[in-house]
Amino acid sequence: MSEIQNELPIPSREGIEKMAFILAQIHLSLMIPVQFPDFIDKIYNKVYPKYFIYAVLSAGIKHINNDRSMEATYAKNALGLIRNEKDSSNPLILWACMFLISYTADAHDGKTNSFSQVLANAFVRRTRIYQLDIKKKVNRTNLSEKDLEFTRRIWWSYYNTIAADTIFNCRFHAIDQRDIMVKLPKNDFLWRYGGLVTPKSDYFLDIYKSIQEGDKHYKDIYGVNIQTYVLFIKIISFLNKRWRKNTFDEDTSNRYFKKYLNIVNQHGQELVGKLPNLDSSLLETFERFKGSIKLNFVLESSIQSYKTHQLYRGMALYLYQSNLVRDSDMQIHPENVKTAKLKCLSLASNKIELFFWLYKNIPVDHIKFSVTPI
Repeated sequence: MSEIQNELPIPSREGIEKMAFILAQIHLSLMIPVQFPDFIDKIYNKVYPKYFIYAVLSAGIKHINNDRSMEATYAKNALGLIRNEKDSSNPLILWACMFLISYTADAHDGKTNSFSQVLANAFVRRTRIYQLDIKKKVNRTNLSEKDLEFTRRIWWSYYNTIAADTIFNCRFHAIDQRDIMVKLPKNDFLWRYGGLVTPKSDYFLDIYKSIQEGDKHYKDIYGVNIQTYVLFIKIISFLNKRWRKNTFDEDTSNRYFKKYLNIVNQHGQELVGKLPNLDSSLLETFERFKGSIKLNFVLESSIQSYKTHQLYRGMALYLYQSNLVRDSDMQIHPENVKTAKLKCLSLASNKIELFFWLYKNIPVDHIKFSVTPI
């Protein structure tokens, strides 16, 4: 790796605000830990470690002025500084790696992507951040409740990333679900926007009124999304073993299938009550609140609702597809095969309808696809 540059340019406060708001609209899992305006202040005033600031800028600088010439430089210096960092247990290292991985999704920088994943996985294994809320955990005793919530959110940002990869590749999860002892995020709206003392710019004036009124658009969305990922991982684990002859007999396999199908259907019903409806147009919202943080209130929860509903349909589809097997040793009842085919067609049609909703309501530059099944 070439020599690390000590000082790289930091955008203006207005530029950082613009970048932060757009990142929160597009990269929802990545931005789970963000608190406005602290996030913006700590970048602008260089309170965060340099490696973290540079990692954020590698993923977000293009949203300020469409200039991508510095992306690779920020990423390279962030990686170099992380390697030399003495405080190897700082959770900002893990979050910085998530920003670097996000940068590589557009830049197609395989080397940085691979190295960032190695660093992130090594951090998780070394610190056991996935057991943060075990009561006897020693290293959490010095953390305030705010720091605990912040660290939890960084963990879940990482979890969503590796869960998406697990689902897409239908592989076994890197960390046993039973080992994860981390509470879900809570009070998303107040966490994101409620920690304000005085408004730092016009962008934040809308927040006070929205907090007082209890903004109707914004619900606690991240915990629901994470629970959907957790359930999907359980489904993938079951399906990877379902038809292995040395794992389940046919009756046991069918019992597990019915059990998980009931859980998935119940989860789908719960999503309807917990997430915003996707039956209204957002185009007027974009025109009305363009350039205002108010747009984030509506857009974050709506896009997260879209992604979570797609995840739900995806895992239901995977389940029903597991009944469409051809093996002379397996006797699946013809009615079950017929039901599975009809359900797969219906779920696929529903997923397409959601795609149409996305493209009709969200500008193209706000649509972000990654290597996931959604």
